[in-house]
Amino acid sequence: MYNQVINEDAYHICKNEKRKIISLTSLKSKYIGINKDEKVLSVLDLDRSDFKDERADYIIENEKIELILLELKGADVSKAFDQLERTIKLISDDYLKSLKLNLRIVTSKTPSPNYIDNKRKALDIKIKRINKINNLIIKSQLLEEII
Repeated sequence: MYNQVINEDAYHICKNEKRKIISLTSLKSKYIGINKDEKVLSVLDLDRSDFKDERADYIIENEKIELILLELKGADVSKAFDQLERTIKLISDDYLKSLKLNLRIVTSKTPSPNYIDNKRKALDIKIKRINKINNLIIKSQLLEEII
C-alpha cells in the first residue's frame, strides 16, 4: 500500500471517503477529479508531509485499483518528470503491479513542445513496464477527469 511505503504520518486530505469531487490547486494549476460513481478515495498531500526530497504533490488512490500521481507545476515539466519518477521509486513494485498507475502533470503555463525529451521517454518506458500502456497526461492550467 502506498501509505505504508511512503509514510503513515503523511497528510491525508481524505482517507477512504466517497467524495464526489476532488479539487486540488497550486498557483494557477488546478486538478479536478470527478467521482461520479462515488468510489472510495484516499488523497495524500505529499507537500504537507515531512518529506525533504521533491516528490509528486499528491497521490490519489481509487478503490485500491487505481493510483494517480499528480504534480501541479509552473512551467518546468522536466522537473515534474523527476518528481513523479522519485515518487514511483517509493512505492513497492508489487503494489504498483496490483493496480493501474496514472501520472498527471498540470502546468500553470503552456509547456513548450521541447518537453518531450529523454526524461519523458524514460518515464514512458517505466510506466509501460508497470501498466503495459502509457497513462501520462500533461495539461495546461486545468485538468478535469472522471476518476
